[in-house]
Amino acid sequence: MYFCEIVIGPPGSGKSTYVLEKSKKLEHRNLWTINLDPDNINKDFYNFNIDKSIKNYQIQNDMGPNSSTKELLNNFAHNINDFYHEYMVEKSEYFIFDLPGQIEFFINNDSLSKMINFFNSKNISVVIINMIDLVFFNTSLLSSYLFTYISVLLLEVPYVCVISKCDKYIDYCMDYELEDLINTNVLNLIKPKKNLKKSHQNF
Repeated sequence: MYFCEIVIGPPGSGKSTYVLEKSKKLEHRNLWTINLDPDNINKDFYNFNIDKSIKNYQIQNDMGPNSSTKELLNNFAHNINDFYHEYMVEKSEYFIFDLPGQIEFFINNDSLSKMINFFNSKNISVVIINMIDLVFFNTSLLSSYLFTYISVLLLEVPYVCVISKCDKYIDYCMDYELEDLINTNVLNLIKPKKNLKKSHQNF
């Protein structure tokens, strides 16, 4: 049976580190790693990289970085059958895909859904690993939860949310207990701004 992990999460949340460490632990299973983030600076240890010349692609197609990445993902999803037969069949039984961190690639684009549907059609067991840096729960609490909920609703596959860099809990001077973050109890602790009601009335 084939297994596939698709790693998502905001930029800087530790996706590449996760893939690297997982590949070490599963070395005996002949793990195959695929990088689908053209801007990933840690490309050396992947077995496959989607594009090593994103800058050239931007210039040739007169696109910005996000548009270029979105187009590359679309092309990859469109040719997923060719990729499957060339790189996946008989290569390994365990694959990890590392994706870009921008959530708009999932909301405004169906490339990931197409990939998942294709893998399901080939009886490949798929799971989403959502990496979120612990510090994001200090700086962008609601956005972190929203990213997770949207991903769960859109992707419709087994899903694991991983809070990364928990060893930095003290260094980050977290506003909330880790257990409250995990259980989402922290949402009940959020207090509205004092001037919010007044601003709403003025509006």
